[in-house]
Amino acid sequence: VRVGSADLGKNEGDLQDKDALYLFTGDDTNRASLPGAFIYDKATDKWIYNGASAPLYWEDITDKGHIYASITRPAITTAEGNNQSADYITATPIVNKGGTDNTALNFQLSHQVAKVTVLLRSKTYEESKLLNANVTLPDYAIGGRLDKGLYVPGTEKGSIKLAKPAKTGTGAEVTYNTASYLQPQTIVQGKGLVTVEIEGRTYTVKPEDIKSPGVPADIIYEAGKVTNLIITVEKTGLSVSVEVTGWTELPALKFEALFFSVSNKASVGFENEDLIQFYKLDSDGKSVDGNKNEYKYAGGPDHGTLSATGTPWYRDDFQTGNLIAGVYPSSASALAAGAKTFDWTVKSAGVTNAHADDIMVAAPVADRNLGEIQANGNVAFEFKHVLSKVSINLIAGEGFTSDEIRPSVVAMNNFKLSGTVDIIDGTATPTGDATATFNPVKLGQVYTVTGKTVVSSYEAFVMPQIIGKDMVIVTVTLNGVPFDVKLTADKLFAGGAHNVLNLTLNKTGVVLSASIAQWNLEDPIDYPLY
Repeated sequence: VRVGSADLGKNEGDLQDKDALYLFTGDDTNRASLPGAFIYDKATDKWIYNGASAPLYWEDITDKGHIYASITRPAITTAEGNNQSADYITATPIVNKGGTDNTALNFQLSHQVAKVTVLLRSKTYEESKLLNANVTLPDYAIGGRLDKGLYVPGTEKGSIKLAKPAKTGTGAEVTYNTASYLQPQTIVQGKGLVTVEIEGRTYTVKPEDIKSPGVPADIIYEAGKVTNLIITVEKTGLSVSVEVTGWTELPALKFEALFFSVSNKASVGFENEDLIQFYKLDSDGKSVDGNKNEYKYAGGPDHGTLSATGTPWYRDDFQTGNLIAGVYPSSASALAAGAKTFDWTVKSAGVTNAHADDIMVAAPVADRNLGEIQANGNVAFEFKHVLSKVSINLIAGEGFTSDEIRPSVVAMNNFKLSGTVDIIDGTATPTGDATATFNPVKLGQVYTVTGKTVVSSYEAFVMPQIIGKDMVIVTVTLNGVPFDVKLTADKLFAGGAHNVLNLTLNKTGVVLSASIAQWNLEDPIDYPLY
């Protein structure tokens, strides 16, 4: 009795010319190989037995258990060390009745592995770079194999290296594709899903980067399913979408990554259309290298976005570990290669607290990942105020009404207003002599002091400095009579500190309370001056 005659089913599905079908008999614990193999001939749509003693007869097969079958197709890239799986295809075992009910064998086969295809797209990377990209599936489960018709998953871990991408499609539909078979597995949050290296820059996508609502964060590779990772790589950023097609359709998964981001933790914040100057530092990180770029801020005081006013910086312009510093306003500095400081003088007349005069610096603090280009190309900044801000509140005290105090003239005394700003350290240092007296701007809206009636408020930026004991720092002149505010101890006016002076005018003298906050008010520190 010859195997392959009688009630033979139709060949269909994912069959390839020269597929070799191997047979085994036994059970899930013990199986024996049958001699030879059946080779699929696509031209005739038939399986041709190839063995030492063709044909194969039922009398050659033990009449018990089940009959198992499998096909093994080679890995897409078979190079040693790539860790790519072969395409293992197995049949649902059929009961071995010795050909008594049907002399033909009709197998239902299915893929036991998953397949991933990575499709690269870009409008800014040249084709030669995309064709030479290195694509890796990092730290995946590997080592799956066939054991006489049954698939056995591997227990090892390793990186699966894909072949160089090949160009596919035309026009706007061009992608650069590479693929691999792999054993079924789940890539959980926090783990790398795929890395793409282009000219030394590595972009990493993780499951938690998924942006599509309602899609689970873990990525599941299932047997018999093709997962397409559609990665759009631009020099200004990286965006990724994932869709599953081929054997089974699944929803698309969206990924995004940004090249430029700004955090503004310690400052009041930027205003819409502020211009910021960014500097790339030299290799030792001690000065600028002459490469700078201006970006415009769009958003509110808490968060926003940046866009270049000219040609944007691209990821290819930097390497991992490069440092960048930022300065607001853009017009404050114009550093040449080798420099790291610029001179600055705050205003002593007119608007002495203008937003455009509030110097903010994002210093490149590498150990805090601020201003440092990371391995994935991202860089974040934390801008901080480098000047010290002084606010003065006039309060009506004993013997005075608000109307009587309102005509007062307020002067600030003995503050240094000039200095240098260091963009590497993110600090300002005073230079030169102190200004004997100047008038801070009167605010249109007064500050609030709990339990007090604030008649008027004044404000100015000054250089960070220490003013010594017994120095007069404020003079309030009312009806030609000066009220001097003297320090009872040395006082630090720190960079980034908001120094609030609450001056209560009494017929018997002046009472002063002071508070220091990092651009936010804290509980006041009170002490009297007479």
